[in-house]
Amino acid sequence: MTPWCSACRFRVDCGPRVRPIAAGLSRLPADSLPAARGTGLHILGKDDAAATTLRSAAGTASPSSRRRCAEVSLTMGEVALTESLLSKLPASTRGASATRARVNWHHGDVDGAVGVLETARSAGTATRGERSLLKRLSAERDLLGFFEPELPAVGTYEPRPNTVLYAVTNSLPHTASGYAQRTHSLLSAIKDEGWAVHAVTRPGYPVQVGKILARGTDVVDGIPYHRILPLNLAPTATGRVQQHAEALLRLALEVRPSLLHTTTHYVNALAVRAVAEALCIPWTYEVRGLLADTWASTRSPEALQSTRYDRFQAREAQALQSAHDVVTLGTHMADRVREIAGNSSLSVRLAPNGVGGSSRTSRGRRQARGVVPGCRSRDSWWGP
Repeated sequence: MTPWCSACRFRVDCGPRVRPIAAGLSRLPADSLPAARGTGLHILGKDDAAATTLRSAAGTASPSSRRRCAEVSLTMGEVALTESLLSKLPASTRGASATRARVNWHHGDVDGAVGVLETARSAGTATRGERSLLKRLSAERDLLGFFEPELPAVGTYEPRPNTVLYAVTNSLPHTASGYAQRTHSLLSAIKDEGWAVHAVTRPGYPVQVGKILARGTDVVDGIPYHRILPLNLAPTATGRVQQHAEALLRLALEVRPSLLHTTTHYVNALAVRAVAEALCIPWTYEVRGLLADTWASTRSPEALQSTRYDRFQAREAQALQSAHDVVTLGTHMADRVREIAGNSSLSVRLAPNGVGGSSRTSRGRRQARGVVPGCRSRDSWWGP
């Protein structure tokens, strides 16, 4: 598996520029610089050696060094080691509240994570980084709670018939993932059916993935992919959802869709639903993954009882219950979707993966057509 960088918490491709730096770090003395040495070993994929190095710091390193080792071990997924290192830290250790908050967040204890940082702030001991982390985690907790983007009322709105605006996370030509390929195949099939199709990606994409000269719109096979590229991306999760909803509404007023469509997870649904309600048009929710289950699968079984998991699923249920149409990949996913929604009779359309070149055939187009509903009732959105 590609390792995590302990500094930036993203997966690191240990390529020709990174490897020499990581190799240099891995040769540093373990007794005086265990966190740096452990980081280098981890980036090189030598996690056992990294864990040994970090563990050796438990009894000999200074409190600040042990805290840094705890941060590295947490990014490695060595939670037990992280907690062991933290247990030996004095409560007054600078920055320790941030590390403890991240451990709580890892376990899904969102209230505990925010609480640790609030306590440090109230005591006047919070560092600048801890105050920043408190702001970020508080917004993410709000997003898991009851936050809703607010949009101004729209007067008369005249949608263009058979026009769909599809809000996605990433897309061609900047990302060639299965997610992006599926999106493009579906949009191509819908376009072949005579619909006007528009796609729009999340705020900041693709600049956030290094495409700093990205244009406002890319056209791939005649399909426009609109970009939301504000001068300043909102610094919090709730701020970005608000920014997303406002930008979607502006774009919708230009292209005038009769239907909105988005994919998991619920953060996309929040923005799209707000726009759909402002324009009084239907929206479709396409469940491509069960992200709360995916998150829990990388943790201990207790994660399924965590507040993060419960609140995440509650937000997904809200999206599923309020969408005019729900689409997913297969029968097992459909059963799980109904379970999350708390409605065993929820109408869920199936659009399996594999809508590639075959979607160009007449049979493929008929199958793909069910992905985007039409505009009458939930049970017969497309028509015959």
